[in-house]
Amino acid sequence: MTKSVTQVQGTNDYSSVSKCSMVERGYFEDGFIKLFVEKSSRRSPLINVGYCVRAKIVDFVFEKFLGEVAEQPAQIISFGAGFDTSFFRLLGCGRLHPEVTYYEVDFREVVERKAAIIQASDDLLQAVGDFHSSNESFVGVVLRSNRYCLIGCDLQDLEGLENVLRGSGTDFSLPTLCLAECSITYMDETRSTALIGWAASKFERGIFATYEQVFPHDAFGIVMAEHFRSLNSPLLSVDTFPDLDSQEKRYEAQGWPACVARSVLDVFMHTTDHEERFRVFTLEPFDEFEELHLKCLHYALTVAARDPRNRLLSEVRSVPGAPGRGVGVGGSDGAWTSDGVGRDLWRFCHRTARLGRGDGCLVVGGVGVSPEGKHRRRAEACWLAAGAPSAAGVRWPPGARLDVMQHTVTPLADGRVLLLGGRTAPSRAANPEPVLLAPGDAPMLDAQVVGLGLEGESSVWKPRWRHTATVASVKGHCRVLVFGGRTPSLEVLDDLWVLDVPAGNSARRVMPVGSAPWPGARCSHSATAIGASRVVVAGGLGARLSPLSDVWQLDVDAEAWSRHSVVMLPRYGHTAHCAGGRLVLVGGVGTLAGRQPGVAVIDTAHWTCVEYALPAQDPSYPLMLHNHSTELCGGGDDILVIGGGGNCFSFGTVFNKQLTTLNLKKLLNMHA
Repeated sequence: MTKSVTQVQGTNDYSSVSKCSMVERGYFEDGFIKLFVEKSSRRSPLINVGYCVRAKIVDFVFEKFLGEVAEQPAQIISFGAGFDTSFFRLLGCGRLHPEVTYYEVDFREVVERKAAIIQASDDLLQAVGDFHSSNESFVGVVLRSNRYCLIGCDLQDLEGLENVLRGSGTDFSLPTLCLAECSITYMDETRSTALIGWAASKFERGIFATYEQVFPHDAFGIVMAEHFRSLNSPLLSVDTFPDLDSQEKRYEAQGWPACVARSVLDVFMHTTDHEERFRVFTLEPFDEFEELHLKCLHYALTVAARDPRNRLLSEVRSVPGAPGRGVGVGGSDGAWTSDGVGRDLWRFCHRTARLGRGDGCLVVGGVGVSPEGKHRRRAEACWLAAGAPSAAGVRWPPGARLDVMQHTVTPLADGRVLLLGGRTAPSRAANPEPVLLAPGDAPMLDAQVVGLGLEGESSVWKPRWRHTATVASVKGHCRVLVFGGRTPSLEVLDDLWVLDVPAGNSARRVMPVGSAPWPGARCSHSATAIGASRVVVAGGLGARLSPLSDVWQLDVDAEAWSRHSVVMLPRYGHTAHCAGGRLVLVGGVGTLAGRQPGVAVIDTAHWTCVEYALPAQDPSYPLMLHNHSTELCGGGDDILVIGGGGNCFSFGTVFNKQLTTLNLKKLLNMHA
């Protein structure tokens, strides 16, 4: 067996096991995938959800094609089908009418394995019907019936491909769906482009639908592309056709009169309703929305058609892109500097707090690298001063957790830090009551759980994470304002609380009055104090689990909200600071394909916004600005990025391994 075939079979086998895991967990119905998996393995919820999205989008392609051809004769040709079960699944649920012939093409060794599995299963044999198989390697057809044809052929051999298709009964005048699901991207670019052009010239009523990777040059894309290189299965087309526009032009240049490309995320959001998405996100405990959104933004559905009026093409063209295409973005390359840092700061989903010790800060919780080199939640706090971390021991009382994620740590005026909320797993909230961290005998911290006395009958405090906790002056008294977040049941909250900590240890919920403005429910937003008694909330992940692009201001004394008309990219999971009359939003995740949030600078006097793109990425140290923390330092001129990263789907866990500094003066002077 050649090396290339071995590599392709490796991706096929991994994908089949992942699809099986997803089906067994109830994400998608497919009664046949288990027959093609020798040994099942339970994947993580992130991978299950990701493969569910893929399955639903490919199924959407079939639905539109089969709906348009109705009962007339038609063909489906799956290029690089591997162990895909779509023929059996569509036939089993009555969606593949008798006039449709289904062809699968892959390497000879792959289809021979598939044919052997089919012939060993009564269920699969019944679906295929009467067939004959060929052991003659030059014939190409490995298994064939009236409705199903399994072909062993190298897709780079177009003459051989055409001959074996004609020999197996393919009618090039019929409506034909050519499907390439994560397959032709592994071919040499000139050969895959030639395949696209060949299909355009041969199928008079053809459609070509491709599901494959895009955007290889941002941080997530670099990790994705490196993953496939490490498997000796590099993505050979993605550098030449890296974005949606170039994907469309590729097909048009090869003779397809009409083509449209959309991000998988946009297609998924368009083709599923909120109830179905909520079902998918709650089948298992799940909280990796940043990584899911990034994964779905780095895959595209591209549809090309000979007939510009084709239903599938029209449906994909109607998929709206995420808001923000009209937002101008400037460069920021010269404003960033980076330095290496010890692995105590290789963390994500952690939090930091300045304690008035110069530019030093306390780093608490998150996922990181243990002293033994393993990835786990970190129960060790550390001090960060002058770019170097040092251990900070904590004397913990019962009921408090330091090994948490998506919590808040808020510095108080008396030098202590308020730790609130967080999770140890997507189904387990932690620290439902505030924990006070007080500097003790250096480098020790003393911790104290603060019981909150709830005021008012309507005050029902829900344990949460992905919330904000902001210090502000409430009628001359220092208070902590807690807003939003999510719960273990994936309820996204819109409640506002005023915490009197540590003086009175009470909590009061602020309720909406009549029809007065009130921000919608959100989590992973930012809340920043501006002056003594104003708090500005920006962005976040909304109740329907889509990023927001709105900006709200709370008058703390009046307990009244107002919305500002700020035009900015949607984002969540960002950080924010007030510096020199400007609100600076750093990083986060959005839904605009190819344009992840960089830095937004909002003028708080006029509420205008300027967006700055992230710098060109160093492939050796990709900078991921999600699950990170930032601190304002250098007298307010610098923003220090501490940690960040995440579990990048099945592509590996990535940590920001450098401390990165954004100089605000340089940034603003670039575009003065």
